[in-house]
Amino acid sequence: MKYLILGGRSYLGRSFTEFLKKNKHQVITLNEANSSNYSNNVLKEVLKKENPQKIVDFKFPIVSSNDEDFNNINLDEIISTQKRLIEALDQSPDNTSDLYLISTLNINKRKNIYTKYKKKQEDYYKTKLPRKNKLKILRLENVLGQGDINTNRLVPYFFSKVFANKLSNLNINSRKKGEYIFIEDCNKYIFNTSLDKTYKKNAFSTTYKNLIFRLSSILEYEYNFYHDVFWNNQKIINKKVDKTDKTNQNLIKLTNWYIKNKESFRVS
Repeated sequence: MKYLILGGRSYLGRSFTEFLKKNKHQVITLNEANSSNYSNNVLKEVLKKENPQKIVDFKFPIVSSNDEDFNNINLDEIISTQKRLIEALDQSPDNTSDLYLISTLNINKRKNIYTKYKKKQEDYYKTKLPRKNKLKILRLENVLGQGDINTNRLVPYFFSKVFANKLSNLNINSRKKGEYIFIEDCNKYIFNTSLDKTYKKNAFSTTYKNLIFRLSSILEYEYNFYHDVFWNNQKIINKKVDKTDKTNQNLIKLTNWYIKNKESFRVS
């Protein structure tokens, strides 16, 4: 199977590319640098030369729930790559690639600029993609995993603050919940879906506060990393986690990666 990946430098794009290569699939990965910013000519050439059966679109300028991060980004920038891809597909009559857009479950749960623009991206494909190309939209949970150093996201932000100052003070609604999936499971889900196979994701739901409580407790009790975490100015009291729990086992592995790579990322 041959895959074309858009957004190959993103966390999810990189990880899925590695997954495909590990499983001996052919993969062409595009990013701004190696595609002249996803120019129409480059896209047409890749479609003609490589004729991929699957296109997976991870391309999005920024992943953040903070509306201020989008101050200098407009809708045209959000869908510019998708516009050029559709033009290239229109001009490639022999290409019948299936297209998979990576989106977010939060579209129907949270109202912010990120989810608004992701919905615009979905709608653009739904209305403009040529009929010869099958579209499937994959709305993912929040992805947790090794290699994620984007401090716009909660978990990398938490680790970067704790490693920098041995202190983290988070001001978030204690009842606010998130849906989560680990990166390994996410890759399997995308891959199996691309083969039209059913795959049951091992996703889990918890409050932001409980997720940070677990990670903070793992840092202290599994790795002897002593620190303070405050949630809305109230100190979190750590305790041992249940290591027979599969989610906690994965969180322990995740914490271990961040400890080993704590010099790789920082936030002020």
